Amino acid sequence: EITTRLVGSEMCIRDSINPVIVEQSDHLVPFSEGCLSIPGISCEIERPDHVVVEAYDLDANLIRYEASGDLFCVCLQHEIDHLHGNTMFERLKPMQRIKAVKEYQDALARGARPGETE
Repeated sequence: EITTRLVGSEMCIRDSINPVIVEQSDHLVPFSEGCLSIPGISCEIERPDHVVVEAYDLDANLIRYEASGDLFCVCLQHEIDHLHGNTMFERLKPMQRIKAVKEYQDALARGARPGETE
């Protein structure tokens, strides 16, 4: 049995074990993302506008999150990227990545701290 948790319901994704994107739309939308791991900047990242994620809760029950076109949809994908060793830099085109890394270095030189996105 899978418990489905839709956007808008009370949910706690921090208790999601081994989340996997099992469905995603082909339609990509841009979203300005920041990251606690990359303080002082934000980058426009294109991601699918709909995802279905399956994971396990702390009682080993299979749970499913479904999100479309909002911050939760972006966050699910962003955090799963981290689990695969990727940051938002890896989602950028080469020239965008060069620019973002330079902005990040400048932000660090200005004293940016983890958690700051601009």
